[in-house]
Amino acid sequence: MRNTVRNLIRDDNGSALIEFALLAPVFLMSLIGVMQVNLYMENYNAVRNVVNDTARYATVSYQTGNKVGNDAIEAQAGIIAKTAKYNLKEDKLTVTATAQSTRIDGVKEVNLQVRYAPENFLPFVSQRLTTVQYERQLFLFDSNAAVTAP
Repeated sequence: MRNTVRNLIRDDNGSALIEFALLAPVFLMSLIGVMQVNLYMENYNAVRNVVNDTARYATVSYQTGNKVGNDAIEAQAGIIAKTAKYNLKEDKLTVTATAQSTRIDGVKEVNLQVRYAPENFLPFVSQRLTTVQYERQLFLFDSNAAVTAP
């Protein structure tokens, strides 16, 4: 009887399976968490670049004499976001361009804000990622406006 108990205590045939069962959930949750953070950062960079491309469009258009309005800036941001470069979904995108009181004569100041609700990596998980938001001030110089010196 003592030999049988001693043999059972020293037997390690199933130890790898038990170790895997204990560590696999931790490893899988860490892997999923890293993928969620990666997806969030990818969407943040896309939103930031959409705002920068839209600012470039508005600045160049304004300086070439095409006085784009806030609606045209918002529409262009939506068009840029849907391109293959960023591939953001239009129904999850919110673009707002609001005119600000200008601080400089001859310059139109616009606050451009883009919000995007990224998709979950795992759709069956009810936890939603935070909304990605990025905003930037646009200073559109009107070359035809008279600038007064202080």
